Amino acid sequence: MQDGIQNNIKDNIFNIKTAGYPAWIVAGTTGFSLDYNDYYSPSGLIGRYADTNYTNLQEWRQVTGQDGHSLAENPFYTSVTNLAMNQVLLNNQGIPVEGILYDIDSYPQECYTTRPGSQRI
Repeated sequence: MQDGIQNNIKDNIFNIKTAGYPAWIVAGTTGFSLDYNDYYSPSGLIGRYADTNYTNLQEWRQVTGQDGHSLAENPFYTSVTNLAMNQVLLNNQGIPVEGILYDIDSYPQECYTTRPGSQRI
């Protein structure tokens, strides 16, 4: 992310299947909000911030000042085409996001507890 003014990034799953960064924030980026996300990479990377790699979620939180409620767990998707999660550690870890009325399966958000990825339980 660069020039993050008014970017409200919540309730997402950043799942990298091969090499790469779940999140990359350029030095000097301000005005963004990250929380209730799940970061997963087989390499253990959480993200890159200001030219430094982070593999520890607590260190990522300290340097970004963000993601206080976020996790770093493999979502265990059912398949590459079926993105239903099978990770119980993500249950009840999401938050309804203003303006998002329905989850990925077309269920109303306000009626359920959510997981990151905007999926109801």
